[in-house]
Amino acid sequence: MNLKLIFFTSLIAIGFAFSATAGSIVDTDGDGIPDVFDNCEGIPITTRANDAAANIDSDGDGLGDGCDNCSDYGLDASQLDTDGDGIGNFCDADFDNNGLVTSADAGAFLVFFPNVSPTLDDLEFDMDGNGIVTSADAGLLLSFFPNGIPGPSGYGCADPLNGPGACTAP
Repeated sequence: MNLKLIFFTSLIAIGFAFSATAGSIVDTDGDGIPDVFDNCEGIPITTRANDAAANIDSDGDGLGDGCDNCSDYGLDASQLDTDGDGIGNFCDADFDNNGLVTSADAGAFLVFFPNVSPTLDDLEFDMDGNGIVTSADAGLLLSFFPNGIPGPSGYGCADPLNGPGACTAP
């Protein structure tokens, strides 16, 4: 009996939800998935870098992996990518864009650590995107030393060897 009640209550709630939005359903990218349910809003499902990954959100930041420039780490909903290589700041400790996170990157980081007001030139060292370069950013940098590879990113054009601005959208 309780199962039937839950089922019918759910149907009624769904009906109210659809009737409340009837006529106002927005699908910005025209892929047939309303924006309210689309975790890759603005990018049609047919042009996403990896259609299957677009519907999975590994890090729980509200963006599908195929549209997430830092798909293994949460808290990167801003998708800040200061150097424009397609790999978000949150998982891009490769500051010299040579494809590896090395002691050279740590040395570059230390020049700007700590920094309470980074300029545009040193904003990439603010890995967590909170506006200042702190020990939290240093922790993110250190987390990449075991494998030395920045990323991952769902952007099809993402490449740590990209120059500034080479990859800004999936």
